[in-house]
Amino acid sequence: MDREHNQIMEGTKAKAPQAIGGTRLRLGRTAKSAMIFALGYAALLMLGGLTLPMYSSESVSSDGMMTIGTKTLVEVNGSWVEALLAVPLIISLVVAAALSQRPQRWAAALAWTCVCLLAALSLLGLMTIGMFLLPVTFALTLACAGPTRDPVTP
Repeated sequence: MDREHNQIMEGTKAKAPQAIGGTRLRLGRTAKSAMIFALGYAALLMLGGLTLPMYSSESVSSDGMMTIGTKTLVEVNGSWVEALLAVPLIISLVVAAALSQRPQRWAAALAWTCVCLLAALSLLGLMTIGMFLLPVTFALTLACAGPTRDPVTP
């Protein structure tokens, strides 16, 4: 009888963390990979806008000397582009934080709202910078929609 009672109690102990409201769900492998990709791509997108030459120029002086130069996206368009390039990284960080708190309703709502805002920004700027935001948008969508694994206690 004691042995059966201990087995029942051990089974109850194993299931207890799932019933507690403070547990968090871990991201599945696909969702975690998508989240890592989104964060990495967004960081590279911001770094690329600050450092990679996107525009080239040629000028010829009066004595016939040709000068060729390049400029980055930020150098040509100004500092407001830095803020625009930071948006995907900030949204990715907010979604990652929200997904770590997933069992709570507000967390899923926040994550999906951020993904929708980034999707809208991507579509509005599709002819310019928006096409570079689409991979982050797709990865975050996959991360939000991806399955979760067993809950863990905080």
